[in-house]
Amino acid sequence: MAGVSHNTPVDYFRKAVIVTILLGIVIGINHYVPHGGSQAALIALGFVILAAYLIGELVEIIKLPHITGYLLAGLFLGPSLAHTLHDLYPDIHLIPPFDNGLINQDVINNLGVLDTLALPLICLTAGSALNPKEIWSAIRPIMGVLFGQIITMFVGMLALVYCLSGVIPGIQIDAFVGLSIPALLSIGGLVAAISLATSDAATIAIVVSTKAKGPMTTNVISVAVLKDIVVVVAFAAMTTLAMGSLGLEGGESLGKSIQLIFLSAVLGVLLGGVIHLYLKYVKEEVLLFLTALIYTVSFVSDFFHLESALMFIAAGFVAKNWSAYGDELIDEVERLSAPVFVVFFTLAGAQLHLDVLAKMAVVALLLAGVRALAFFVGVRLGSIVSGADEGTRKYAWMGFVSQAGLAITL
Repeated sequence: MAGVSHNTPVDYFRKAVIVTILLGIVIGINHYVPHGGSQAALIALGFVILAAYLIGELVEIIKLPHITGYLLAGLFLGPSLAHTLHDLYPDIHLIPPFDNGLINQDVINNLGVLDTLALPLICLTAGSALNPKEIWSAIRPIMGVLFGQIITMFVGMLALVYCLSGVIPGIQIDAFVGLSIPALLSIGGLVAAISLATSDAATIAIVVSTKAKGPMTTNVISVAVLKDIVVVVAFAAMTTLAMGSLGLEGGESLGKSIQLIFLSAVLGVLLGGVIHLYLKYVKEEVLLFLTALIYTVSFVSDFFHLESALMFIAAGFVAKNWSAYGDELIDEVERLSAPVFVVFFTLAGAQLHLDVLAKMAVVALLLAGVRALAFFVGVRLGSIVSGADEGTRKYAWMGFVSQAGLAITL
């Protein structure tokens, strides 16, 4: 991904003009190319990569990372904003193809194959960012930050679910009213497990794009990656408890999930060995090899219900730290990541549902507020107790707020 650049006002003006010209080209092409199908997807793909990348650079004016620009581009070009505007103002008719969203659901489905590339690339980068020496030297603040936010998240979400059960009039969720305390606690634990998840994609991508380094970066990345394991186990455990308290069949989800996590980690180590052997003995067409490997492993992991994210994290960790060709691997991953990240985060923005957000605005704001507060308090307390650096105490909590990927998958 692009790093932080130093653009002049002229550069920003030039990029704004380019985005405007691209919009005009898309509008013109829309009148001559048949709608739908792969042709529309190809047009959208070309426009998304160019326009979203430029918009990502334009948001530097207000000191935001490129990823924010990609998400905003997806929101503006997606179907949700167009439909919401039409519902609010029926007399407003946008110019085709923006009346149904340039990135409509058909286009999202056609471009969804690129999503398969994004998460493994992010996980490979995340795994490679874990340095055993750095982790061991910072093990105390890492554990402090990790357990601090786990405790505050569970306390905060348990309290929120209890309040939403009708204790406070006007903000209740009807499905929670009348449930027993054990049922509310198990549901609160399930909400906490999901809320604890952090988007490794956003966190790692911002670190890569800003080229950030230092104790806080090490702590944030290490905790974000280690927390994935905690989230998967906690989610399985809370699901079992919730189903049992609600009188539903819980099965053996917890034990099975732990087995799959362990198996995924082992296979990830072996996958790192495969990457090492390829770079050592073949070392040709690495980008093609990585692409084929990602799609193959992703298919196998989906078929056997393995944790592909954990597999690629382990593979990146092994390839980077126990292979002489680790740096070459990361260079190739970063080359492949640049356009994939643009499409991935733009599609994520396009899939935001503003209508649903409006209907659940109060609950959504409460959930987001409690979640952010739990991260702030937990990271702050954990950092103080463990003696973390000043940067971690003040700012590390921001690195855990973004959410996607694992939470959506669960």
